Amino acid sequence: MKGLKFKIQSLKSPVTCHPSLVTRHLSLVTRHLLPITLAILLTLCTLGCSHNQKNNNEIIHQEMITKDITFIPEGVCSQQMDISVVNDTIRSVVFTKGCAGNTQAVSRLVEGMQIDSAIAKLDGIMCREKGTSCPDQLAKALKSMK
Repeated sequence: MKGLKFKIQSLKSPVTCHPSLVTRHLSLVTRHLLPITLAILLTLCTLGCSHNQKNNNEIIHQEMITKDITFIPEGVCSQQMDISVVNDTIRSVVFTKGCAGNTQAVSRLVEGMQIDSAIAKLDGIMCREKGTSCPDQLAKALKSMK
């Protein structure tokens, strides 16, 4: 197999290997680097989670509280709102019927927002002479989730 060679670059010097030796070299590299890679990942995870640690290095586990509701709005074109909230943060809002562009915009804008912040921005918005609106009804739904 003249001319068919693979080049494996190490930190010290390049090594040219015959194809039959490539598998052996890769298994050696995998066997030696995998534990190091896992150790690095564990260290990075620990550093990334340091904001959830007490002074005595005990990890605080934050409980994930998910709330999902289906809300039937009153006095607006939208017929239903499906809302999902995780730890007081709005994960998603899906409107059934209503003004497609506006309801999609409202859904995208409130995604990731805290419930109280969304309520403060949406509460009291009026649509024509209806006395309410889809955003106002969403605020009402979010109030019911608190």
